[in-house]
Amino acid sequence: MGRQSRAAAQIGSSRACTLADHHRRDRSGISDQIDERLLPTYDGPEEQIIGSPELTEALGRLNDREREVLALRFGGDLSGPQIAELLDLTLANVQQITSRSLLRLRELLEQDSAASPADYGSGPESG
Repeated sequence: MGRQSRAAAQIGSSRACTLADHHRRDRSGISDQIDERLLPTYDGPEEQIIGSPELTEALGRLNDREREVLALRFGGDLSGPQIAELLDLTLANVQQITSRSLLRLRELLEQDSAASPADYGSGPESG
């Protein structure tokens, strides 16, 4: 490949990059805003369980400290260090309370879900 053809290839390559860069920077065609109210909504798992009587009952069976830590962590969206400072606890203590509380909640909810079909009389003999 001669000098001229190498130079032409470099110029062509730089023009292609420049053109692509121009289109990346030029967002004028993408200025339309999407009205999120028109988009379909889907309930995630958190919406399906929030406010459920099973969760309310399970939370009620935790002690005050456990509920407080979980409320700050998940309801207040605070980090472990922020909760530790707020409640005058060590970070390790906050992590331990969180872990044990979630484990206990899971166990309580699993017990409730295992007992639910019999509690509601959904079997064929209930009729």
